[in-house]
Amino acid sequence: MKASLSFRRARNALIALMTLSLAASCDVFGGLANPEDSGAALVRFVEPVNGTIDLSLYAIDPDREAYVVFTTGGSPDVPKPNASLESAARALAVVDVNKNRNGAEKAAANLRKLARETASSSFRTIKPQFSSTGDPSGDYPGLSRTFYVISNEEGTTFGQVAATCLYASGSSGIGDPVEPLDFGDDKRSLSIYAANDCADGSKRNTVTPAMVEAFALKFFGAAGESSDSIYAWVTNMLGAEWGSHAEPTLIGSSSYDLITPTESITILLADISNDNSDNGGIIGYFYSVDTMEGKPNSNERVMFVIDAVMYANPDTEGDSELEPGYYSDDGWTPTDYWARESFSTLAHEFQHLIHFYQKGVLRGGNYFDEPTWIDELCSMQVEDMLADKLGVPGPRGVDSTLSTAGASGNTSGRLPAFIYSPDISLEDWGGVDIYASYAAAYAFGAYLTRNYGGAAFIRSVVQSPFASVNSIVAAAEAFSGRDESIENLLRRWGAAVLLSDSPDAPEYYRYDAFSSDLGGVSYNLGAINVWNYSLGLDSDDDQVIDSYQNEVYVYTADTLSTMYGGAYSNAFMSLGDPSGKPDWKLTVPDGMFATIVID
Repeated sequence: MKASLSFRRARNALIALMTLSLAASCDVFGGLANPEDSGAALVRFVEPVNGTIDLSLYAIDPDREAYVVFTTGGSPDVPKPNASLESAARALAVVDVNKNRNGAEKAAANLRKLARETASSSFRTIKPQFSSTGDPSGDYPGLSRTFYVISNEEGTTFGQVAATCLYASGSSGIGDPVEPLDFGDDKRSLSIYAANDCADGSKRNTVTPAMVEAFALKFFGAAGESSDSIYAWVTNMLGAEWGSHAEPTLIGSSSYDLITPTESITILLADISNDNSDNGGIIGYFYSVDTMEGKPNSNERVMFVIDAVMYANPDTEGDSELEPGYYSDDGWTPTDYWARESFSTLAHEFQHLIHFYQKGVLRGGNYFDEPTWIDELCSMQVEDMLADKLGVPGPRGVDSTLSTAGASGNTSGRLPAFIYSPDISLEDWGGVDIYASYAAAYAFGAYLTRNYGGAAFIRSVVQSPFASVNSIVAAAEAFSGRDESIENLLRRWGAAVLLSDSPDAPEYYRYDAFSSDLGGVSYNLGAINVWNYSLGLDSDDDQVIDSYQNEVYVYTADTLSTMYGGAYSNAFMSLGDPSGKPDWKLTVPDGMFATIVID
């Protein structure tokens, strides 16, 4: 079984005292508490001398916990800290509660890679491979079009899908073209198409006009109330999703022929991957190639695709009709599990579109070479900040009406996967486990937004010309008003994870609830206690949960050699009970940093 320490104990009023047996340079944020101060957490950056740290710990109070956080900077080849005891392998495999979600995350990564390769290719189609999707300004209910849609579970191939327009904003019906609606200074129109085989009863669940209306309501808002919508909330935070641009457009060092500026957005409801699955798989996607002219499989529209079979699943818990838990009493409603997941996914994918336009198209940032984790971090934080507005748990996995961290034993959201593998590299996307990569990016983003400005932080990253960690650093500096580095941000994040259950964590070391106002809109983030989460484990690979990981994985000296590590990562190691006066000799290689935390 995977080793883990269970040290979560109550503290009394006595503060830990720590001494270092070397003259090391230290950076203390939030202040070192005096011994008289009651129970304050202690965080200290410790710099090695000749690669080693001789550490002596002492605490009067026996109910304290001491850790070291090993942080790796941007190099992927930093050796692991030295461990003299025999290493132990990780024994248990993660059981993904959503059986197909891990595959869906891999497909999303494949799609991004495919977009980069297709966008960068010099190949252009001479003429459309099928009847063009046409100018969206001519859309009206009843109009038929053909679209390219992902046709396999891996997200690497496309097929042609016939679809019919079931909603066009401002249209009175068949033959009356779509009209744009007012969104402050901008006007936008929305067309929603449904694949014919998803609306005629051929699939497991059928998309109805009522479902399409519900989607339009969530994305565009009710008549005269467009400010209460996903479109308004996200564009107010991040900026416009499309508009003027140079012809051709330089993104990074390459030029692209993009579709002309348009006021139109299209949502296609189709069976992504053609798998007829209603409880797992790719929920939705944005494909940047759709905004390009003459590229293979480009729909030449500003658009998203959402899985219709999942969206139309009427089960309140998200079960398939083939599973024992399936139950639907009143048929489909917008509050059913997959309906809510689809709305949250649309906000997530909308960020990807805006990210592409704001960073790549408008500012020439090298979007296609930006680390995947930065773009995904932004999308998951948009989900986080819209959770209470959409009435969904979001990636935090807590009732959106609660600003508190919720109860222990939480198996929902992104963080259960994080506590099992908190030491994976952000940069090595999917290298250990793709779902764990998303979880780590969410955990880091959730820390950053709650400590460095909320909505304004994400806006700064998205609108930065930097397609690198420099956008993260600049956004943090804009809020803190001091020089920052990615290494120090990672170190503080690592300490914040360990202190997320502490009521007295120093400033910049917290996962507290946070609200930010931007453009007259309040964006709310609930508190997070990383120690509240639990992940089901499978020791014999029979797809049945037989135990749980109930706390953040913390290494011991004899298991430290099994840490994942890699560029932009944190690994946690226990230093034991400081009241026992433990002495440690830590070997810290170049490119790695050590932070001492006493909780």
